[in-house]
Amino acid sequence: MWRDALLILAATPLVYYALAILVAVQFFRKQRARPLPEYSPPVSLLKPVRGVDFGSYENFVSFCQQDYLEYEILFAVNDDRDPAVPSRNFRSGGFACSSARSISARIAR
Repeated sequence: MWRDALLILAATPLVYYALAILVAVQFFRKQRARPLPEYSPPVSLLKPVRGVDFGSYENFVSFCQQDYLEYEILFAVNDDRDPAVPSRNFRSGGFACSSARSISARIAR
């Protein structure tokens, strides 16, 4: 008799978890079937850069080729004369990226 009661007591959490999983699956199946609104807020990508290394130009270009409706890219440089200023690299490479800007932030020491 006490073994049966212990077995029922031990199986209760298993039944609970099985029911919870079934309810969760049903809930997310309904949520997945629901169409999402077409909302994509404008975003700003902040990319700190310093110096030029192998593949810098390709890296900068990949930021300009994002598949997103409205975005801007802010390349943060420490000095305007830094060779990594992407606007110079884009102009010299013949690639136009209208959503990119360079911002300079000097650090006070």
